[in-house]
Amino acid sequence: MSEEQTSTVISPFGEELLRGWIARDKPAVSLDQWIFWNNSPSRHVPLATLTTFFPEKFYNIFEKDARVRSQVDALLRAKLSWTEPVSWRPQDPLWEVSLVTPIRLQRLAFLAAALSMKEMIAKIIDGAAVRKLRQEIGEDIMEFVLLSGSLSKYFFAECTADFPFVEEVPVALKQRAVLLVENAFSAKEIGVQQRIASKMPGTFLTGMKKTASPLAAKTEEMLGKLWKEAGGWL
Repeated sequence: MSEEQTSTVISPFGEELLRGWIARDKPAVSLDQWIFWNNSPSRHVPLATLTTFFPEKFYNIFEKDARVRSQVDALLRAKLSWTEPVSWRPQDPLWEVSLVTPIRLQRLAFLAAALSMKEMIAKIIDGAAVRKLRQEIGEDIMEFVLLSGSLSKYFFAECTADFPFVEEVPVALKQRAVLLVENAFSAKEIGVQQRIASKMPGTFLTGMKKTASPLAAKTEEMLGKLWKEAGGWL
């Protein structure tokens, strides 16, 4: 990126912030995240998705070579429809969540969905079914769900009241995980939704949301709180 381009992109954030970024001071990390958020799909997309476009051996190359990564990112932006730039909003409650690796976002979504189904999960007495759930969402998530005392602070009842009922727990859990993420990010700009769709399989399959879901504010608050409490080990 040329000096002129850098000045054009970052000028809305102020000269002091720009100087801190150049000096690799505290603002540098946040601005680096903003640049990656807009320009580097390969840092935000699951390996399983990337390997539908490129062989895994090639992935190992662009992981180590910045020039190759730059070319790959240009192709991925077109293939993944990253057509909208994303604003720099570190004060957004879901800003940090939106930047995490795909696997951590998926684990957060599974944790939220499992907590919303805690009573149903706790009633499962079939050992094989319990083992399957532990394998699918993780042993640590299952332990957190089963040992968690209060759910009221996450607003799960309100967030999932309109979700369709599915008897098969693993199916319902995956469905709810997708719906929770999709609802929470439905209030965000199209660029953010595009990036979340590339991180979390199944979200925004019917297209990006032009208007926020009625559950947007509540699911955003819930996911934000849950991330603050559990993000350290997810």
